[in-house]
Amino acid sequence: MAQLDALLWCVVPVIVSKQRSRAIGRGHYNADRVQYGRG
Repeated sequence: MAQLDALLWCVVPVIVSKQRSRAIGRGHYNADRVQYGRG
């Protein structure tokens, strides 16, 4: 699972930053935070 954690730490910030820059002020960023918090 350590590899999966490392992969998440690499991928998640990229996805979040992309969605934030594309749709600031929408619910995408919050939805991502909820999904990430679940894991």
